[in-house]
Amino acid sequence: VKDLIEASRKVASGDFSVRAYSKGKDELSDLARSFNLMTEEIRELFGSLSRQKEELESILSSIQEGLLVLDKDGKITLANQSFKKILQNDLIEGKFYWEAVLSSRFEDIITKARMEKKNIQDEFNLNEKDYMCSATYLPSPERIVITIYNLTEVRRLEKVKKDFVLNVSHELRTPLAAIKGFVETLEGEVEGKNKHYL
Repeated sequence: VKDLIEASRKVASGDFSVRAYSKGKDELSDLARSFNLMTEEIRELFGSLSRQKEELESILSSIQEGLLVLDKDGKITLANQSFKKILQNDLIEGKFYWEAVLSSRFEDIITKARMEKKNIQDEFNLNEKDYMCSATYLPSPERIVITIYNLTEVRRLEKVKKDFVLNVSHELRTPLAAIKGFVETLEGEVEGKNKHYL
């Protein structure tokens, strides 16, 4: 019995390699065998959970978008490396989201997702950069999953495209006006087939 109690304590502290031995064919021997089987199953389950956790962590760290998970009180329970990089702060888990992300617009998005209990998408500004935010309410357990995507480069490319179109239209307007003027001048002097080409 003392050996089983000691083995149980070791398993409780995380040592799954411990085995209980009992000679004979009485109830204690059966209990020792059952204990060993249980310990082996727990060890396999912990191994499987550890592998799943490592896989999940590697997936989360590979996501380029910022990912944040909030509990029902608004505390950050999970943040991927991209989100920490955006905030330039690695110590955000356990804090309230309004302590980590200083943006009233971001707070409005979270509040709206919690109140309406659905996915909310909107833009907000943080550290002079534009972000697209998607906040999804999960009812069980009550959590909000947030992804943010940096729109700064998209906005810059939109501005470059708009400026290009404005510049091209401005550059084309002057020569087209001159060509139109010449055509109108020549219209009165040209007859027959050549008028079609004008």
